[in-house]
Amino acid sequence: MAFVSKELKATVHAKLKTIIPKTWKWSLAVRNHSQLVLTVSKAPVDLVALNNGRNELNVYHFVEHLAKAPAEIKTLIIDIIAALNTDNYNRSDYMSDYFDVGHYISLQFGKWDKPFIVAD
Repeated sequence: MAFVSKELKATVHAKLKTIIPKTWKWSLAVRNHSQLVLTVSKAPVDLVALNNGRNELNVYHFVEHLAKAPAEIKTLIIDIIAALNTDNYNRSDYMSDYFDVGHYISLQFGKWDKPFIVAD
């Protein structure tokens, strides 16, 4: 059963602080005790435009969605997703409709009430 502890959130937060550039404004939250949610609210790069106008990045197929992104942004997103997946596992069996993961992750740009801001 998916679960995110306070210790896991603290560990992931510490890793993200070393990965995400200082010019970006971001936050890390836990949703429903099972999902880590990274919200990037401000960056010097238009991440929404690079993600084909979507505010939430598909963390399973992000390479296709970020096809127009520069190589350094793709590398950064790969590192961010790897940090979000710290201590995660996936023992799911899709053929029998059985899902067993350590936790779920989400990467979004802005929130429903606060849109993403492109700023230096």
